[in-house]
Amino acid sequence: MDNLSQQLLERLDDYLDHKLSEAEMQSVAELLEQDPEVRRALEQIRTARTLISLNGLHQRVRSGHVENMKYVSGSDAHRNNGLSGVVRYLRPALRMAAAVAVIILAAGVFQFFTLDGLSVYEDNYLGYHLSVTRNDDAKDHREIDSLYRAGQFEAVIQSYNSGDSSDNFSRFLTAMAYLEKGREQEAIPLFLLIQQQNKDAAIKSFEQESEYYLSLAYLKSGETKKALDIIKSIKSNERHLFRHNFSDWEVWKLNMIALKD
Repeated sequence: MDNLSQQLLERLDDYLDHKLSEAEMQSVAELLEQDPEVRRALEQIRTARTLISLNGLHQRVRSGHVENMKYVSGSDAHRNNGLSGVVRYLRPALRMAAAVAVIILAAGVFQFFTLDGLSVYEDNYLGYHLSVTRNDDAKDHREIDSLYRAGQFEAVIQSYNSGDSSDNFSRFLTAMAYLEKGREQEAIPLFLLIQQQNKDAAIKSFEQESEYYLSLAYLKSGETKKALDIIKSIKSNERHLFRHNFSDWEVWKLNMIALKD
């Protein structure tokens, strides 16, 4: 990671946040496939984000551990007089190892019982930004395109429902507008319709984008198993634009949630 430029590291950060254009996302995805060091750097950035998010949990567990250690230390002061020097030397180390094990176990138990797909959704959802290079797609949809770029999501929904357009470009923007408005249940049918239309017409219009955001919509609506199936499919596709957006840790969490459900 030290050998990579700051500019590339920032680009990887933007890649995780989906702030790049489609062409830039594809370029980074290809670089990730070709360069193991870049893949390691991406995982380190992702891990750092996870550790930051878990920091509050660790602080709570640690504060309880500190109080417990004060009690244990006070009790041991009366018992250590009869111990050999070697045992007295080993006890702090053993106690520390046991304490670390307790912290890990407590954190694991806490994680298991508080896991929910919403946290994975929040870590991975970022609004979709239309690339300025998609003029060919948008030339016949200037109204809905302009409304979406302006962040007028309710107007996007109204425009689509008025029946002015019925293609994957307008379907996708409308589905994203529903997500932006917190109406994932209305976004899901549109994402599914995009996939069905692609299958029927043997095309790939907004195919990968609809897969990714459909998985997030399922997470938001609490349908973890459906989301997990899509995410696993995305991660198994080496050429998928969003393959690296979900970490192995997040997939593990979703598997645990699916078990609870």
